[in-house]
Amino acid sequence: MKHPKRINLAMKKLITANGLNPKDYWFLKNTIDSLVIIHKETSKVITLKKCKK
Repeated sequence: MKHPKRINLAMKKLITANGLNPKDYWFLKNTIDSLVIIHKETSKVITLKKCKK
C-alpha cells in the first residue's frame, strides 16, 4: 500500500460534502473521478466519487 498523504483544501471540501471529518483522514489516491482516503486510527479505506460539473 502507498504511504498516506495530507489532505488539501479541495479534498477537504469533498470529504465534508460526504459527511465525514477531514481531520480524521489521509488520502491514498486522487484520480480524475474518485478520491481514495484512509482513516487515521482504524485504517478503513473509503472511495469517494467526484461529481462532474
